[in-house]
Order: sequence, then structure tokens, then C-alpha cells
Amino acid sequence: MIKSLVKDILDDVQTISYKKLENRLERYDEVAFDIFDTLIKRNVPKPIDVFELMEKCLGYNDFCKNRIRAEIEARRVSAEVTLKDIYTVMKSYDDNTKHILMKAEIEYERNLCIANKDMIDIYNKIVKNKRVFLISDMYLCKEVIESILEKNNIIGYEELIISNEIGKSKADGELFKYVLSKYGCKNMCHVGNNFMADYISPKKLGLKSYKIKTNTYRLPRKYIIDRDKGQFLNAFLNNNHDAYKDYFYNFGYERFGPVLYGFIKWMYEDMKREGIQEVYFMARDGYIMEKVYRELEYNNDIPDKYFEASRRSLRVPSYCKDSSLESVIKESPLLSTTNMEQLLDSLGLEILDYKDKIEKYGFTLD
Repeated sequence: MIKSLVKDILDDVQTISYKKLENRLERYDEVAFDIFDTLIKRNVPKPIDVFELMEKCLGYNDFCKNRIRAEIEARRVSAEVTLKDIYTVMKSYDDNTKHILMKAEIEYERNLCIANKDMIDIYNKIVKNKRVFLISDMYLCKEVIESILEKNNIIGYEELIISNEIGKSKADGELFKYVLSKYGCKNMCHVGNNFMADYISPKKLGLKSYKIKTNTYRLPRKYIIDRDKGQFLNAFLNNNHDAYKDYFYNFGYERFGPVLYGFIKWMYEDMKREGIQEVYFMARDGYIMEKVYRELEYNNDIPDKYFEASRRSLRVPSYCKDSSLESVIKESPLLSTTNMEQLLDSLGLEILDYKDKIEKYGFTLD
């Protein structure tokens, strides 16, 4: 709790805006970038939430807790560890399960990582005319990180230097010394998000450093999602959504899209449980639902059809059994008091004459 609070406080210290950063980087011949939370963002609130997702999706109880504990134990032996080192000391699973989980973690990392929308344009401009180095204190191997970078079109850098491969870290400055010496850098600066490792540590060596804000919730929004209950959705929106587009785009991305996705996913899973073999989407409300259903490729499993029919053509025949006012109101629960008043008025009737019957069905007259 205290550690997390201190980290949040330090995240606001000595930060530079992306606009100012772009101008400052022009002064240097060599630029070193941190990777995670600088060039790359994960679509989760915190890095350890990758383990929580794995636990929920793969069904291994207490995996998150076991994975965190294993890394702590591995780092007691050596400050710089590989993913294999971490899984080696994990005692909760047999070797075959460890192998499965380790491969799964790599795939989750690949799938959850996305280029930082605020940094990528700056990087692409800098990499054209300067020597660029990517530096990370990380347990993932170089091959995996290269694949993550390539997937997000982060290319053109001179070298990728990973702490666990050379046994040196940014935190104590040794990784920066290594880069300066090995690659003959004379006029280098470093960009990252960690106050100690990316900002203070290079400064102690006389290097210029710039610190960006990790700022999980970087974009202002019209539609606010509860940060505790919707933290995973918030992280995804934050990393993928350009909130400076028009009202309708924002509403669709932030509200309507997640609701549609959640509903269609629930519907598909429910149909699977019930053994339903075909689904019909009715015009007009079902039009966009069918598009989402097909976008998720659920139609490959349970075929769908679009059924063109008006609500009136289906509702009016239902009145043949009972055309009384009570039945009409019951069959049309979305009728507002105003609409009912207009209906009765068109029939030459007063709404107060039907007050008791209307309130019987849950409506309250103003």
C-alpha cells in the first residue's frame, strides 16, 4: 500500500510533456528509450494484472499470488533474472504445468502489449536521424521483446539491451555505463517513466534524462468508468482510444461498444449452453448486433440470419387475443405517461379516468 502510494507520488515528479520532449530530443546524437510503460503499454492497469488475467482465463487457482512470490524468491538469488529462473523456483506446479504457464505468459504479454500512442510518433521521427537504443530491466528474453516490438512496428533502433542478458540494470546505473562504453556514445540522453531507474540513475552518471508520466488514465473523457470496477476496460480504452475525435465516436468507443461486446458475448455463451443452433437478428435493432456477432466470428459456430420485420407487424397481431387498454399497456411497457396521455387524448378519453388501471401496471402519473 505504502509502496504503491510512493510510486504514484513519484510518477508526478519531474515529468515532461510529450510536446516538450520531442523538441528536447533534437539536441542529442544518441537517444535511449525505456521500453515498457514508455514505448510499449500493456492493456492492463498494472503489470502484475497479466498474472491475474492468466489465473481467471486459464483456471489455475492462486496463480497470480504464486507467480509474484516466485519472482521475489528468484531475485533473492540474483537481482537480474529470466522468466525461466522465475518458473524454476515456483513450487506450486509440476514441470509440465510450469512449461505450459511460462509459454502462456509469453503469449499474454505479446497480445496485451501495444505501442504507446503518445510516444510512437516521436520515436519514429527520432529514429530516422539519430542512433537509438532500447534499454529495459526485464525478465523476458530478448527474442520475446523483439517480437513484441516488431508486432507494434517499433523498428529501426540500433540495439536492444536487456538487463537479464548481461547481468546489469538501469537501477544501479551499470546498464547505462555498459551502453556508453560498448557503443561509444558521446552525446546521449535517456527517456523513461521510472523516477529512480530512468531519471535519477542516468543523471548520476552525468547523462541527461527525461521522465514521462506513466499516467494510466491519460485521456480526458466525457463518459467516466469507475476506476476500481472497470479498471481493465479503462486501461484498454486509455491505450487504444483517441479521445479527441467527435462525440459519436467517443460514445461508441467508451460506452456503446463495450455494452454491445458484453451483450453479444453473453448471448453467444448462453446459446451454447442451451444448444441453440441458429440465431435470428431482427430489424432494425438487431442490425448492429449482427455486425458485432460476425466481427467476433461467432457465426462460424452458430449461424445467424438477419430477419427484416417491423415491431408493429409483430405487436399488432398480439392484440387479437385481448385488445383492452390494460393488455396494450402490459404488452408495451416502454409507453411513457406522455405517450399514453396522447393515445387516450386521440381517442377522446381523459387519462385520469384510467389512473387506477395505469398505475396497476407500475406507471406513476405526474
